[in-house]
Amino acid sequence: EIHRAVRAPFPYAATMARLSSADAVRRRAIGAELETFRVGGPGALDLAVPALHELLRTEKTLGYTAIPCGNSTVMGTTYAVNVDVPRIRKLMDALTQSVPIKWTMYNALRPESWQRNRVLTRRQIESGGGMLTSQAPVKAQVLAPIGVGDHDQLRVLVCDGPSLLAWVGAWQPEEFDSRQRAVFSAVAPMLKRRLCLERDLASMPRTIAALSAALAALAAPAFITSRSGQIFEANQAGRALHAQAPRALITALRD
Repeated sequence: EIHRAVRAPFPYAATMARLSSADAVRRRAIGAELETFRVGGPGALDLAVPALHELLRTEKTLGYTAIPCGNSTVMGTTYAVNVDVPRIRKLMDALTQSVPIKWTMYNALRPESWQRNRVLTRRQIESGGGMLTSQAPVKAQVLAPIGVGDHDQLRVLVCDGPSLLAWVGAWQPEEFDSRQRAVFSAVAPMLKRRLCLERDLASMPRTIAALSAALAALAAPAFITSRSGQIFEANQAGRALHAQAPRALITALRD
């Protein structure tokens, strides 16, 4: 297990309600799960989506990672409750191939700053300047076929800077209330931290391979060290130098 307790700023929706004691207890339990990475265990969306569905007491809940593709994004890892995942993938793929980048209520490649990491209802999105003229295709080609064309929506665009990591949201016939918004807003920051951790861990093998190739390309002895001179990585020439005079080398690197 790898435990991570990094705290980062995360904007909340303007209207918040105080969590009940039961909601607060469940939120802490979800947080403990999201902040504990188990090798080979469930991912962020596998943990968060069913937990959110239970907490929100809503009709349908969906989460998917966003993969840049051309002028838009496609659905990556996906987890849903009461939503047919293969069907919505097919509908979304068909939609994104036939319409321009701004096919929904946000810029799919670079969400507008006011929409990043904010738990918003459909009304808040529309009143905030969402792209209403381009909402018709997604409503007709995706939302209506899965039975939520006229439902209210509560969703968050989980972003790291301007980059969209994941879309996570829920639908129900009636408007989402202040309790549901507060619950979702309490879970969203923990979900972001977990998604960032999973992204960093996934890129680690590629980073290590690139670092090794860069060091190997240098003819002179080259090292990656700590401030105290501890050697983390070295190329072949560096390892040979270390074998000859390790103490003198560490002293020189530290100095």
